[in-house]
Amino acid sequence: MKNSVKNARFVTIMFLFASSASVLGKKFNFKDKNESLQAIVSANTSVFSRDNLLVSWGTPGNKEHDEAINLWNDLLEGIEKYVDKNNPDLKSDFATIKATARTTMNTLNHIYDHYIKDNVVDTRKRFSGVSRIDPTKLHLKNIDTFGIKNTLNVIKQRKYEENIINTLDNLNAKLQKYRKSKFTRGIKGDVADVLIMLGNYVLVTLQKVTKDFGKLKEAVSEATFSGS
Repeated sequence: MKNSVKNARFVTIMFLFASSASVLGKKFNFKDKNESLQAIVSANTSVFSRDNLLVSWGTPGNKEHDEAINLWNDLLEGIEKYVDKNNPDLKSDFATIKATARTTMNTLNHIYDHYIKDNVVDTRKRFSGVSRIDPTKLHLKNIDTFGIKNTLNVIKQRKYEENIINTLDNLNAKLQKYRKSKFTRGIKGDVADVLIMLGNYVLVTLQKVTKDFGKLKEAVSEATFSGS
């Protein structure tokens, strides 16, 4: 990976996050780059900034879960319209990012519904998820980590992470070309910037799912061998 994550415009995040609340929960029709970046930061924080995504994801029908999914889908739709209008040459790059984002969400849906939900101790919280891996909140010994691993292996086999890394490298190369021309350094370059930030967030989330599984697997192993 050629420093794709580092190349995202994270220097803008603190400023954008401060005013992020205004863009949550509405359909997106982005007018410019800053509005797009602000929405990406806000949506990512609302949907994916959790201690452990695998155990906190929840199920369809739960209000918080559905609001999070709808927010992220609205964001993707808004970014797609922004790309189509301002730099359709990047449509295929966006398609790769979108496919990875959707796959990540579908994977979380599957893992929570099949392997986590029925192992939540408090039956009232089975549809909403729990905030962290905790033996008082989860029947850890009953969680099928082999099944979860097999689910995650499908992502590896289909090379989603590799594809999005390559896409980010391509976007960075295109951005450098845009900046060299007065005809493309404006809006076309802005669209590339937006996709680079979106792609990096999607990549980081995909990698976080793998890391979160590692934490869950370790907790399950400890609970199994300790007999707790």
